[in-house]
Amino acid sequence: MKPVKSKKTVRVYDPINHELSYRFLDWADDAACKGQPIDTFFLSQGDNKVAVEKARVICRACKVQPDCKEFALANKVVGGIWAGLTTAERRCIIRERTRGKGKL
Repeated sequence: MKPVKSKKTVRVYDPINHELSYRFLDWADDAACKGQPIDTFFLSQGDNKVAVEKARVICRACKVQPDCKEFALANKVVGGIWAGLTTAERRCIIRERTRGKGKL
């Protein structure tokens, strides 16, 4: 019998319903960042481009980068480097994806 992979969950705030929900992160066990120091991806304000690039190098080599990116975008995650993207870069992608929606 094949062992069952444990499902990782994360709490996500839903601003519309003003509640916390839990989302499964099945892909997280295979992430290249697993086991890396958290401050590699959640940088302090004084960190520079070199620190961001260090995180991006790890993300570029990650086989679950697309899942990580879509999770961060879908949940509008603020802070940290996710899939090699900063918060500002993720906001730009969200804006581009939603531009024109809802218009006739």
